[in-house]
Amino acid sequence: MGEPAHPIPPVTTHERVVIGVDFSEASIAAIHWVRRALAPDAELVLVHAIEVPEPPPFLRGLHAPREDVVSTARRGAEVRFRELRASVAPGRVWTEIRVARASECLATVASEYGASLVVIGTHRERPGVWNRLGTTAERVLSISPVPVVLTTGELRDAPQHLLVPVDDAESFTRLLGWLQALMRVHGSRVTTLHVVPSSTLGYLLTGVGVGVGSVAPVVTAPDDLLALEAEQWKQRLLAAGLDADRVSCEVIFGEPGRAIVEATTRLSADMIVMGRSGAGKIRRALMGSVTREVLRGATCPVLVIVEGGGE
Repeated sequence: MGEPAHPIPPVTTHERVVIGVDFSEASIAAIHWVRRALAPDAELVLVHAIEVPEPPPFLRGLHAPREDVVSTARRGAEVRFRELRASVAPGRVWTEIRVARASECLATVASEYGASLVVIGTHRERPGVWNRLGTTAERVLSISPVPVVLTTGELRDAPQHLLVPVDDAESFTRLLGWLQALMRVHGSRVTTLHVVPSSTLGYLLTGVGVGVGSVAPVVTAPDDLLALEAEQWKQRLLAAGLDADRVSCEVIFGEPGRAIVEATTRLSADMIVMGRSGAGKIRRALMGSVTREVLRGATCPVLVIVEGGGE
């Protein structure tokens, strides 16, 4: 991939946000949402990737030369970017046009510019969108050096209610910095959600695993256990310095991916903040099933913390 089209200024106190732009309505909405609500003071790096598939040998004679295709696409993108910059609220905006796979392009530009975040607008209105989202998003999440926001649904103002799926204390620790920043900048409320798989409830209620002749364990009522675990999560939040008036915790039985999506609507959350550990851990070239289901069904932006992405 080539060098940036413009010299990169030194990193300042303002964060930089890389936004993938394919000039769709979704990607343009993502730009305006970031500028208006998520990070009004950030420098924006708008990135358009030109992907030219290699035709099979028997079709090559029917295609224009690759160089001509790239040149035409680049000129078109330059025109669209000029128009787009004029419509974006005041602030520093950089534009990058690269000939590369979109996922690799976004990760590389984020690294080159020292960005703190990558934002991708998703196209829920398009048939078969998950086929596209499932490749581009999965690749970005597996190689991005910084956290990634996938925008979907109604892009409201700054996120006021964060839904934070948690699995264990270690994975939660990775989210703390972002939660504290979002609460400080936007005054957001936080609800953590720990979903215990339904199969675990079945195990508790049926006593599966108790050997013949053994003494059945004394099991506290499930609701009491959930309440106790929720209180322990709240104590972790308070110990981390989060405002007691703006945090709440839920522990429920269910199927994790579906329960997270349903809780977003039930709690009127306007952003999901997820880590990369636990059942939905994101590995290189593989997106965990829980993360995939949440991204597939979410009706609000999803921030995925991919600390150490690409390793």
